[in-house]
Amino acid sequence: MTHDDGRAGASARDELLRWQEARNRRLVAEWGWLSLVDRFVLSPGDNTIDVGNVSFLDGEVTVRLRPDVQAHDEQGHPVTKHRWPAGSSGGGPFLLVGRKRYELLRQGDHAAIRVRDNDAPSRTAFPGLSFFPHDERFDVVARLDRTAAPTTVTLGQGLGGSLAHSCPGALVFLLDGREHRLLPVIEDDAPGKYFLLFRDRTNGTETYGAGRFLYLEPADADGRVRLDFNRAFNPPCALTPYAACPVVPPENVLTVAITAGERAPPHHPATAPPP
Repeated sequence: MTHDDGRAGASARDELLRWQEARNRRLVAEWGWLSLVDRFVLSPGDNTIDVGNVSFLDGEVTVRLRPDVQAHDEQGHPVTKHRWPAGSSGGGPFLLVGRKRYELLRQGDHAAIRVRDNDAPSRTAFPGLSFFPHDERFDVVARLDRTAAPTTVTLGQGLGGSLAHSCPGALVFLLDGREHRLLPVIEDDAPGKYFLLFRDRTNGTETYGAGRFLYLEPADADGRVRLDFNRAFNPPCALTPYAACPVVPPENVLTVAITAGERAPPHHPATAPPP
């Protein structure tokens, strides 16, 4: 996207700086991504985790705690058993053991129990993210082509399997004089945004190997979408091994280097393989 004068460019840089600062604040917030310290992927039937036994049957997950484990629910009541009903969404109800919080993650028919700890060094000692300098060349206007895209895009899931998402159309844009296309999806928990997963020629060298993400405002009345790669960010799996991220679809691999947005995390090699 081009800007009319230097003042507009400075405003865009200032706006981006505020976004970057907010991004860092969210990562180090209590119970944020950087507080993850463990993950137990569940198989149907009986499972063992660090605090007891877990039953995963017909979508219901029940933890039976060992006698030596002192735990409580979110209201502070002592518990010896904790249950996530079938069909429940979100991480809660939460189980708390000391300073740690246990939550449920569902992806289709797959499930895992994740553990968070606000005192984790990954959170308390996080040095902050690294970004490319703002570059107006990577702030472009795309055209939404509703006729040249599938109505759904299937994304591989971090816990296994795949999930189909609604696709509003193909984003068609020019970069360095060449036309490119990307397929955004719409997530159930963010219906007012386009969610874009993409890879480019910086992956594995300057940026995280599995690709990056971008949230976009929906198309305006003329079918235009602002596509600002300066706000491309790393998936959670670039920041912690205990996340379970969707996989960039093969249609969204760009043949150009997007030297904008987040670089590889300082504590994580850029050459990390895709999940």
